[in-house]
Amino acid sequence: MGTPPIAVPALEYIHNIYGVKLVVTVPDMQKGRGLKLHSSAVKEKAIELDIPVLQPSSLSEESFIEHLRSIAPDIIVVFAFRILPKEVYSIARIGAFNIHTSLLPAYRGAAPINWAIVNGEVRTGMTTFLLNDVVDTGNIILQKYLYIHRDTTAGDLENEMSNEAGELAVSTIQLLESGDYTPIAQSGDSSSAPRIFKKDTRINWNSLATEIKCFINGFSPLPTAWTMYGGQKLNIYKASIPDAMEMNIENIGQMQMLGQFCVSHRRIFVQCNNGVVELLELQLEGKKRVNAMDFANGLHLDGGVGKLY
Repeated sequence: MGTPPIAVPALEYIHNIYGVKLVVTVPDMQKGRGLKLHSSAVKEKAIELDIPVLQPSSLSEESFIEHLRSIAPDIIVVFAFRILPKEVYSIARIGAFNIHTSLLPAYRGAAPINWAIVNGEVRTGMTTFLLNDVVDTGNIILQKYLYIHRDTTAGDLENEMSNEAGELAVSTIQLLESGDYTPIAQSGDSSSAPRIFKKDTRINWNSLATEIKCFINGFSPLPTAWTMYGGQKLNIYKASIPDAMEMNIENIGQMQMLGQFCVSHRRIFVQCNNGVVELLELQLEGKKRVNAMDFANGLHLDGGVGKLY
């Protein structure tokens, strides 16, 4: 049971080893100007693998539950899907487990990858746990640790986790099949990773430089950190903190206000509360996403000073 691209490699990995009987995903949705129906990434892969697909509008539909019972699954694997009611997850003969993209109980919720980077974590990971009636609180089966490197974006970390999830899922399935494991109750301090809305991702240039860098990278590529430039919305996809040697640059001294930027040698530096952030990938409203050099070239900004707000 899953929906977005992050879950696709795990589906394929499990299917190649075991043979998946059924995929459950969300209904097709209308998108774009033409409002054409689009299938989830998981559905597209299931069709490619010739696996039957169910797309219930509600997980409480009696017809869906009866169909699931007729399949008689040994194990249900959930990755980036909806909250399952007990009447669904209890159908699995051996058990139902979820793959969560944090080291539970840290970052329970919808957006653990994003918030781990936004909050400046240097270590995170994935957890498989048995489903119960309270979201993201079930007993832990396995955990895998991963490091968040200096300029890692949410997209980078998601790709890494996507590639690791299949092996973690199969290891979990093997333990469930053998019965030779002891589920571990979640303990320690918990934290939340709530859903992110676009209104929450505007950059506050009064923040510390490291906080802004993490904010930008943690919301990249979606929902994307943004600011305003010249009356237009400017999305920023990647940022870094330049080292002291790089800061000996002409025009840096001209930046005296928060959000003021300078362009030097096609690099873009912005004044923050306690230092400077370098912007690496940007997209002005109505334009393509580009690196800093192309952005500066397109707007003829080299050597210039401007303001973001």
